[in-house]
Order: sequence, then structure tokens, then C-alpha cells
Amino acid sequence: LVVRIAGDGSHRAVSEALAGDLGLAGEIAFLGFLPEERLLSELQAAHVQVVPTTQDEIGQLAAVEAMSCGCAVVASAIGALPEYLGAAGLFFPAGDALQLADRLEQLAADPALLATLVERGRRLAGREYDCRVMGRRYAELYERARRRRPIKARAYQRR
Repeated sequence: LVVRIAGDGSHRAVSEALAGDLGLAGEIAFLGFLPEERLLSELQAAHVQVVPTTQDEIGQLAAVEAMSCGCAVVASAIGALPEYLGAAGLFFPAGDALQLADRLEQLAADPALLATLVERGRRLAGREYDCRVMGRRYAELYERARRRRPIKARAYQRR
């Protein structure tokens, strides 16, 4: 089992040092910033993506991308993440590393649960978050807004 961590930030150096101190340097790969194509291939090769955000409204897009690529998602129960993922995700309290570890152990011990979450995630991503679905919803929203507030043609005519 190898943990692969993509992204850079202020916590990377501390995390790398901690992994070394704990004797885990060989089991954790810190990948740094990845261009989109490489990130996509990492997601497609992964079994699980962890979204450990401690801030509201961060992580939804990452979770949806992971589900689309066939990853089970384990995420902080914060902001809209539980609403976005529903039964397609496993959750832990934001900032609770022990509960996160429990969720990961749960998936490692139960391949059927992992497969179920992957399937639920793929279906959810396709049904709710596909770009064609989202585009149609935005168009419908704009159309409803347009019908409620008619635009006076004269206001926009050139003089």
C-alpha cells in the first residue's frame, strides 16, 4: 500500500518530515503539483481519494472528479460535502485523524464496501455532475430567471 499525495502547499514540508520521522517515507509519495493530465492518470489508478478539508465549501470538485475516475471518496463531514456525496462517500469529522484512519481501515477490510462506493460514486457523478447535465441545469436556471425579469429591449439598443 502506497499513499500518494498530490499538491503543494505550506504543509508539504512538515508532512514530509513527519513521514520520515515515523519511518513511513517509503510508503508515502509526495508528488507535488501535477499538471491536469498527470492528475487524471493518478486518479484513474487510485482506489480511494481522501478529501480532508477543514474549511467549508472546499473539496466538492475534487471529490466529484475522483468519483468520475472510479475512486471511493473519504471526506470531511463539513460544508456541502455530505450533501454532494451522500451515500457515495464515507465521512469523518473535519480534523479528526483517528476517525479518518478508521474510515480507511474500514475500506481496506471490506472490498465489497469499496466496490459499492466506487459504483455509487460513478453513478452519482454521471447522473448529477456530468458537464452536459450541469450545462442543461444552468440553461434552465437562466431561462427561469429571464422569464421572471423581462429585459426591456430599448435599454440595450444602440443609439
